[in-house]
Amino acid sequence: MTAAFRGTALLVESVFWRRVTRGDFFNIERAAGAGPQSGGGQLYIDLPLGGSVTLQDFGNFFFGKPLNADEGMWERRVISALSLSNPTLEGSIELTPRRGGNRRYMIANQNRQALGGSRHPAWSAEQGFPRAPSDVSSPRDHRISDISFLKIFIARADGNQFLAGFTNSSMMPESWPKRVGLEVLFRPNSHCKADGIIQIAADVAPNTVQLGGWVPAVPQEMGSVGIRQVGKIIRRSATQPRRRLSQKGIDSRAVRPDPANPARIQSPRASEAEDWIENLLRRRYSDRSVLRIGHTKYETIPREDGLLPGADFIIVDGGCVPERFAEVKSSTGPDPSSIRLTAAEFRRAKQCSDDGLPYDIWIVSFDDDLVSACPIPGFEQEAIDLTVDDLVSLEIGVELLDPTES
Repeated sequence: MTAAFRGTALLVESVFWRRVTRGDFFNIERAAGAGPQSGGGQLYIDLPLGGSVTLQDFGNFFFGKPLNADEGMWERRVISALSLSNPTLEGSIELTPRRGGNRRYMIANQNRQALGGSRHPAWSAEQGFPRAPSDVSSPRDHRISDISFLKIFIARADGNQFLAGFTNSSMMPESWPKRVGLEVLFRPNSHCKADGIIQIAADVAPNTVQLGGWVPAVPQEMGSVGIRQVGKIIRRSATQPRRRLSQKGIDSRAVRPDPANPARIQSPRASEAEDWIENLLRRRYSDRSVLRIGHTKYETIPREDGLLPGADFIIVDGGCVPERFAEVKSSTGPDPSSIRLTAAEFRRAKQCSDDGLPYDIWIVSFDDDLVSACPIPGFEQEAIDLTVDDLVSLEIGVELLDPTES
C-alpha cells in the first residue's frame, strides 16, 4: 500500500485491521486440492469477536449499530470499498456471520484460486499483496514470502465510505500522521493482537476524565503533604471534537475539551505540585532513581519506544530502565472533580499496560494552607478499557493519490 492518509477527498474516522497469519494466508492462496482430504476447507478470513474487537465496536463500524447479543439475529452485509493504493479500483467485501455459536464473522470468498472467489482488488498481487505459488502445499511451505507484518485493513470515512488496503512492512510512510494509532499496523504480528479498531485521535487534544472517591479528611501524613483516600477513574462519554488533518500536517487550531464538562483541576501551581510529589516519591522509592520530566525540556523528547514520556516522573532501576511512571495534576480548593489528560499521557498509560508497568496519577490539592494529595494507582489498568472514543477523535483527510505518483 503506497497511498497516504492525507488531503481532503475523504475524512477517515476509524480503521478496522486484522493480522494475516501463515494459516490465513495459506487458506486464501491455496488450490482446492491442497485443502483438507475431506474437501472444502476455509476459504475466508476469520473475524473472531469479543476479544480485541467487541460486538459493539464491530457493529458500530460496519453496521452503524452494536451487534445483537443473539447471534441468530446477526446480518450479512456487503460493503463497497475503494482501494487505497489505487482509487480507480473498487470492489465488494462480504461480511457473513458464522453460525453454530462461533460468535464470529468472516470476510467470505477470499481464496484466490477458488471458483467464485471475490477477493477485494486492494488485496491482490497487482497492488503488491503477497502471492504464494499456486501449488503451495501448507502454511509451512518455505516458498511463502515473509508475511510477519502482513495486515489487511478497512478504513471507514465520512459519508459511510469505505477504503481497503494492507500493510506488510515495519516502516510507516512518512506522509502518514504519527501517533494517532496507526503505528500498530507496522508492528510484527507476533507483537500485536489479532485485530483491532483504531479510532483516530489528536496528539495534543485533552479531555476531561471524571474522578471519584474523594473525601475531605486527611487520614495520614507523609512528609508535609497529606494523603487523601485513594481516588478512582469514572468512565464517561465525551462529546467528540472534530479536526482536519491538512496536507501540511495537523491543523494548529486548538481542540478544546467538552465545554459542558470543563476540566477543573489544571491550576497555575502545577510546578509546585510536582515539587511536593517529587519529595514524596524520593522518600517512597529511596532505592530507585526518580527522574523528573515535567516542566523540563525532556517532556517533548520521544523516548526509545517513539512515544513522548507522557508523565511527569519516571522511576528507574540502577540501569535506568523504567519501572514506573507517575503523572501529577494540581487543583485549588478542597474538592476537585476532574482532570485533563493529554493524548500523550493517555498513550503512555496504554503503553504501560502493554509493558506491564504501573502508571500512577497523583492529584495535589492546595486549599488555603492545607496541601493534600490523592493517589490514583494503577491507572494503566483503567486505560485498558478506555478507548480513544472516550477521549477525542481526529478527522484525517485522505487524498486518493494517482498510483503512478505514489
